[in-house]
Parts: sequence; structure tokens; C-alpha cells
Amino acid sequence: MGLVFSGMTADARFLCKFMRHESLNHWYTYDAQHPVERMVNKISKKAQTKTCHPSKRPFGVGMLVAGIDETGTHLYETCPSANFFEYKAMAIGAKCQSAKTYLEKNFTTFDNISRDELIAHGVKALKASA
Repeated sequence: MGLVFSGMTADARFLCKFMRHESLNHWYTYDAQHPVERMVNKISKKAQTKTCHPSKRPFGVGMLVAGIDETGTHLYETCPSANFFEYKAMAIGAKCQSAKTYLEKNFTTFDNISRDELIAHGVKALKASA
């Protein structure tokens, strides 16, 4: 499972540590990797509880969580509002619109290409947003 974030670093570190502990607990209990969608759902529930209490502030971080489990590869975006969405290709951050445009133009070719070609597309998307 991999994680990229945009927003407050302290909140991202807290959520990353939470994900690490949840993954280790799941591995210890079930001797298997944690399903990606279930992990994102746990992050969403944790973020939702922060929005329900007036004395607590919501997490100020958006994340892209990518992983592989028994059901295949997944890419999820989480929002500070506790919503999450699954994508085939996505970019977040300050200058993400040009990277999103590049990915939208080319995402139909992502199904049948090699890992190295996917990495090349990722680098091109990063160059488009620089």
C-alpha cells in the first residue's frame, strides 16, 4: 500500500501511522494483507468522527492511497470531508490540474501496458504539472 498526500503534514503523518498500525494488526490477526478499500473506509470513518465534534478540527489533508489486494489494484482519493473515491488515474496538490488533464487524455491506454510504461506516463504527468 502506498500513500501520497496534499495538505497538513502533521495530519498526514498521524493517518499514515494509523494505517501502519491497522495493517500490522490485520497481518497479525489474519496472516494476510489488509484490503485497500477497508483501509480507506477506516480512514474515512476516523475523519468523519473529527467533523462531528465541535471541539475538534477536521483533518486538513487529502490523500491518494494505492494498493494491491486479492481483488486487484486500487487507487483511492480521500478528502478532509471524509469522502473517498476510487479512480484509475488521479493527481492531487497545488498544480494538479495539468497532470489530471494529461492522465485524462491517456488513461484508456493504461490497461494493457507494462509497468515501465506506466512509470513513464507518471513522469510525463509530473512534468506536465511542473
